[in-house]
Amino acid sequence: SIDLHMAEGSNFLDKDAVRALDDDAFFAAYKAGQIQRREDALTEENWEEELEKMPLFMTHAPSAEEVEKNPKLSALRDLVQDSPEDTALYNKQHGNEALQRAKAATKKKLRMHELRKAIELYTEGLNAECSNKELNSQLYSNRAAVNALLGNQRMVINDCKCAVKLHAGNIKAYFRAATAYCTLEKYTECVEWCDRGLRQDPSCKDLVDLRQNAMKLKAAAEKKIRQRERDERLKKEAEKKLLAAIQQRGIRIDSIDRPEGDNLGKHRVFLDADGLLHWPVMFMYPEHKMTDFINDFAENHTFVQHVEVIFSEFAPWDEKMQFRPNNLEIFYEYDKDTSKPKIKRVDLNATLAAILQDKHYSIEKGMPVFYVLAKDSAYNEIFHRGYC
Repeated sequence: SIDLHMAEGSNFLDKDAVRALDDDAFFAAYKAGQIQRREDALTEENWEEELEKMPLFMTHAPSAEEVEKNPKLSALRDLVQDSPEDTALYNKQHGNEALQRAKAATKKKLRMHELRKAIELYTEGLNAECSNKELNSQLYSNRAAVNALLGNQRMVINDCKCAVKLHAGNIKAYFRAATAYCTLEKYTECVEWCDRGLRQDPSCKDLVDLRQNAMKLKAAAEKKIRQRERDERLKKEAEKKLLAAIQQRGIRIDSIDRPEGDNLGKHRVFLDADGLLHWPVMFMYPEHKMTDFINDFAENHTFVQHVEVIFSEFAPWDEKMQFRPNNLEIFYEYDKDTSKPKIKRVDLNATLAAILQDKHYSIEKGMPVFYVLAKDSAYNEIFHRGYC
């Protein structure tokens, strides 16, 4: 027999007595009303409703609100789902592994794949929105390291700004941002980020070295800028003097530059130290559809000086050997904008300056042009007929 003890002040058996009962005695005591039922015990009236609250017996998917109210469902959810911090840490670790694989890869395609994978993992870690600011700072800084390898310097800077905002002691973020600014040749910003990092860790050699290098590069860049500004100033002054010299001579010209894309565009009039103008000049031979280009025809040179050099030997195209210095006529065209353009003969002993200052002459597209004919050629009649 079992000595049954009733709970003090109660008609129910105490817990120790209940534990001592075998199955038959338990059910007998239960029927006799000697065992107290749990408040959440199933009854004939509520068993279906209560079973529906048990995860194992549920016949529908619970809503988020039901999960929150049901301790059993909440416990199962916590078992299945990682915490935001666990998710962030998991993605950081796997992102680091992808980054290391990328650095070790010998093939570009594999390297790019691993770098993109690392970016995705770090981003997933940030999307977990965990409350650990230092961990999030590391995720931003690590993603910046990958973007640096991809050449996305602006993204590097943006991520590093986020990293130090979350954790001011993230030295790697300062270094990576400073390096990105240096790559973009923004040396002032690079030095500023180095200084910010060194305030956190004055002994960081990487930041000290980067700062020194940035200062040297900044000095060189500023010197280059000053030189460029000086060159631009001198160029403008020379251009002003050149235009003034042309104007003083009364030379009519539409532009001192050749049209854009012209292969002779690099040749243009210039003013030398003695105040003489030097012109690029074109000689055209309409009979043979040939040309000669003189890239430096000083204004005080005569035409005969140049033709004697050009025709010191017969040209390959001059089969009749008619183009000799003493057998040449030179003309220029004027009133070209009218319905009846005209030509005027050039005195071979005249200087270029004398011809260019002639009231009829005008220079187009920065280059004087002259037509050269052989005196005894039958083509002369054809040429002159075109201007009658």
